[in-house]
Amino acid sequence: MRAARKSRRSGVSIRQDAYEWLIKQAWQGNTRELENVVERAVVLASSDVLGIDEIEMRVIGTPKRERAEVDEFISIEQLERRHIMRVLEACDGQKTKASSILGINRTTLRKKLRQSGVE
Repeated sequence: MRAARKSRRSGVSIRQDAYEWLIKQAWQGNTRELENVVERAVVLASSDVLGIDEIEMRVIGTPKRERAEVDEFISIEQLERRHIMRVLEACDGQKTKASSILGINRTTLRKKLRQSGVE
């Protein structure tokens, strides 16, 4: 995960509640805005597990809400893969268009798809 490497933190994962919150957001800046949010959360988090509180309170600044604990965790790599798949689906499988939206070149997209066993 790029954000973890930039901040020299390994083993960073994201809880399911935070992942679901990220997916529901309208990212006006597309992938770059999402990447910036995740990067800030990684830098500001006090633990290696990013929950919705780290995303909302430390990055977005919205008030903390009451919520049930979720025991499911998702890695940053899984979050990235799911996001890539959502963008690719929205682009009807057009890799050139998807790579443009994701802010990566087509070769990198194909490599990521191969690594995740999709292509």
